[in-house]
Amino acid sequence: MTKKSEALIAIDLVRFGCAALVMTYHLMSTHWQGASIGAASLLAGIKPLPSWVVAGMRFNWIGVQLFFVISGMVIARSALAAPGGEFMRRRILRLVPAAFICATISAAALIISGADMPNLFARWLASVTLLPFGGWIDPSYWTLGIELIFYLAVACFFSLNRNGGTDRFAAIFVFACAAFWMLVLAQDPHAPAFDEHGLFYTLLPHGAFFALGMLLTSAARSGWTARKLALFGGALCLAAVQIARHARWLELRDHVPMAPAVPLTIFLVGMAVLASTRTLQPRLERIIAPSTARTIGVATYPLYLIHYQVGAALTAAFVALGIATGVAVALTIASVLGLTACIATCLEPPVRSILRGAFQRFGDLPVRFRTATVSSRGR
Repeated sequence: MTKKSEALIAIDLVRFGCAALVMTYHLMSTHWQGASIGAASLLAGIKPLPSWVVAGMRFNWIGVQLFFVISGMVIARSALAAPGGEFMRRRILRLVPAAFICATISAAALIISGADMPNLFARWLASVTLLPFGGWIDPSYWTLGIELIFYLAVACFFSLNRNGGTDRFAAIFVFACAAFWMLVLAQDPHAPAFDEHGLFYTLLPHGAFFALGMLLTSAARSGWTARKLALFGGALCLAAVQIARHARWLELRDHVPMAPAVPLTIFLVGMAVLASTRTLQPRLERIIAPSTARTIGVATYPLYLIHYQVGAALTAAFVALGIATGVAVALTIASVLGLTACIATCLEPPVRSILRGAFQRFGDLPVRFRTATVSSRGR
């Protein structure tokens, strides 16, 4: 029998599905239509994928927004279970090992493949330390800064308000984001979305997604109330605004049609699954073991962080062997999935153990200092 505190299979599967959406968005769309630095030099001169494939994958960026909802769900479950410092320690142990390993492998792939990537060491350092303001080795790292600031906000809130509840925190997000979007729309309702990374790190453009996740967890724990439903409806409307505005911004940037209805539909399907996690749990347990689902879930961050630059290097290498672009991309996806499994099961655990040991060693220093001070005073 599954305990309520255990991980829910649907969350792990949707989380991995989000990473797969982002991977296909990059490897099958943006790599062939405005690739970022590094990948652009590797793929230059290679025959692109057919236009219908590139067009079909261009909406898969919506996986990021669903990622944020899942983060809200997971954090709402874990924040109340640990003090602020312990909560942050756990989140760092979750993020940093994957960031370190994936950034290092990406750097090695760029060096070996001879990619044009200036300031490679600085980009690697910014990636492994989760610096939030750009200059990473891989464009996918931009969301980790948002996640980290969200974790800090949660840790601060629950350190100061242990009995505040996730509903109150979600309400703050909803009202702050509502004020933000009203100001944006009042200025020019037809303008493209803001895409300044500094603005992203206020959490205002994406805060509604975190609020949706927190409210889903709260409702699963104690049921829906009129207040929760009102907040959820408001957050859902704000999420729709952000998705539509981002689609418009991409349309202007890439000069391609970007109907908001497509990413909105994908998002709502994902939300429906996330809202049904407990209902789906018994059925999913008959299909997939919880331990297997958990392994799939922990592979999410490596897949998200490793696919872009390494994927470009692999695609270029396969094409250099005389393989057609479509087959090369398929082989790249299979290779990236295999590498992701290796990172999650073989490489991350020892790095996490080293980091955990460092936390324990240095975390004891304040206690040792206080003990030594008290002892010296007693002499």
